[in-house]
Order: sequence, then structure tokens, then C-alpha cells
Amino acid sequence: MMIPVIGSVGIPGSSLFPMPEAPYNTFPYLFLLYLFATCGWFFIKKQRSPHLAAGIIQRVDDIHARFAERNNY
Repeated sequence: MMIPVIGSVGIPGSSLFPMPEAPYNTFPYLFLLYLFATCGWFFIKKQRSPHLAAGIIQRVDDIHARFAERNNY
């Protein structure tokens, strides 16, 4: 997975992985900013409402159990 990351960010002075032209050089950093913001939002929500994360885990487990029942037939 590091090759696509390096390819999207680039290595200064490299001919193999050149830096992308503007505005494409900002996209990986905007994605990281978005990723950190959503992770931060989730952790804040988890601290304020611990039952929320437990409910999500329970619903995901229920969905997995439903699909496991369908695949056993």
C-alpha cells in the first residue's frame, strides 16, 4: 500500500515518483485532514456516548450473524 501513497504524494527530485502538479498535490493532504477530522469526531462521540459505539458493534455483529445463517444453507 505504500507505493500508491508515495505515488500520490511524490518524492521531491525523483523521476520515478515525481511531485504531482497543482491542485493534485493537495488532495492527499486534504484526505488526511478529512480522515483525522472524522476520527476525532468519532472519538468525541464515543467519549460522550459510550453506548453508541457498543450499539454499533452489536448491530454489525447482528448483520454478520444474519449473513452467516444465509450462507449455511
